[in-house]
Amino acid sequence: MRAFLLTAALLALAGCATAGTESTLGELDQQQTGWTVVASDGDRMLVRGPASQPLPQTDERPTYEMEVRLAASTIRAPGRVLAGALVQGGAVWVRPDGTLIRDDGSLIDAHALPELAVSADGARLAYPRPAVDGGGVRVVEIATGGRRIVSTGLALADRPLFLPDGRLVVIGARASGIAGVWLVDPDGVGQPLAITNGALRVGRPFGPTFVPPPAYHASMHVENGDLVYDDGRGEQRVTLPRAQ
Repeated sequence: MRAFLLTAALLALAGCATAGTESTLGELDQQQTGWTVVASDGDRMLVRGPASQPLPQTDERPTYEMEVRLAASTIRAPGRVLAGALVQGGAVWVRPDGTLIRDDGSLIDAHALPELAVSADGARLAYPRPAVDGGGVRVVEIATGGRRIVSTGLALADRPLFLPDGRLVVIGARASGIAGVWLVDPDGVGQPLAITNGALRVGRPFGPTFVPPPAYHASMHVENGDLVYDDGRGEQRVTLPRAQ
């Protein structure tokens, strides 16, 4: 009888431990293995492991193990990747060779930089293309696969960010211009609109109107109608025009 009670108690404790592990899996991973949450939309959580160590004095980017955790399953990236994002109906990955693929392995683009931006509804994905392949920021419709360059008119454009209202911000410059914040139409209609530094040119005095762009690899977000980022010396806030 005593053995039966001891066995029952051990089983009950094991059941409690299992339930606790399931409910705090993300927290345990972050604390014990260095995995961090990249994005979450309530039903899904995109997480990544520690970064690889790029070779010194090279432009090699770090790679990560990444996966999407669902209530009853996990979608893992195909090996180490440069970046990943949650999109409508699944996830996308940028492989070390620059190919952009869906989680089913189908190809979206053979040349992409790992600066992914997703619209609030997950229906659109924006990313820059390497300069050697024409550069520019491309927008892809997740449902149809339709894609287009939306930064026409800019000599350089990268680091896209969708605003909550669906508009798209990029860091870019015209030929001989200074990098600044630009608004572009994600439908590819019209010309880019300069928010900062649009009238400044290389080799001419910047003057008091110069606004430092984001530091290299600095993240950006929108707060109370302002674009907020680190310019390398501190926080910078750029007021965005209201949508018309």
